[in-house]
Amino acid sequence: MGGTKLLVCENSPVCLSFSFVFTELSLNMLWFGCPEHSCRIFTMFTHLNLLLLCLFTFSETSTIPVTGKKGSNVTLPCQYEASKISHINLSRFSKIIPVCENEECESGNGRVFKEGSCDIIIKDLIFSDAGKYILRVYNDDGQKVLKRIYQLCIHDEISVKKGEQLKMDVLLVNADKVQHQGRRSTGWKEDWKSSEGVQNDRMTFRDGKLIISNFTSTDAGTYEVLDSEGEILIMFTVKGERRSVDVQKYYFKAFKHVQAESLTIQYHPQNLVQDQWIN
Repeated sequence: MGGTKLLVCENSPVCLSFSFVFTELSLNMLWFGCPEHSCRIFTMFTHLNLLLLCLFTFSETSTIPVTGKKGSNVTLPCQYEASKISHINLSRFSKIIPVCENEECESGNGRVFKEGSCDIIIKDLIFSDAGKYILRVYNDDGQKVLKRIYQLCIHDEISVKKGEQLKMDVLLVNADKVQHQGRRSTGWKEDWKSSEGVQNDRMTFRDGKLIISNFTSTDAGTYEVLDSEGEILIMFTVKGERRSVDVQKYYFKAFKHVQAESLTIQYHPQNLVQDQWIN
């Protein structure tokens, strides 16, 4: 009976404590002459409560999605208030990230700092900031009291003129796939994959970037960069703009059309007759 409880809650100190308490209660009931069937009912009830408690405890380590716009700031919420926090530990790719105590910190990594009890702020987001972060919070005794896992997605908007070159510096070390959806499309098209390279005839790979040499309206749409687990690292929208020469041609044609319409109305025979009758 106790062994089963230990297997269920082997990763949770809180569950372990409750497991021993409930086991002791069950044994005490047997010792004092509690009917065996009553003890079984009690044990089943405690198992159910213990399972719910474990599920609640494990939910603290579920991944928290966070989204931020390139160039702006983002908060990794700790959602934990305690006066006896000794220190925090932020890591990524199994490496510790230095965290400043305040925004005015002038250490080597001034873009990451702590706010409140244990919230983490990342300033001036860049695409390479996207990915998974792990936050650990410790009390005065050096014991870990909290663990948070975040998945940071960064979004942006890009405007490109027709005929110009589009460079996409989005192939992060943890990127596995790049796909896009056109403005009038309902499905996603794979552009690049880490194991296969470029999949789109409109793109080339050079200097670690995906490049479209001659941008057209068909290249516009929404692009996504995903990791090996299918999590979105980067999402950006590419919009097409008319070149200044095209705009000038457009307005010149429009002006000629309006001018032609004006001349037609001015010298329409019906207008001439009407003018003579009025006079």
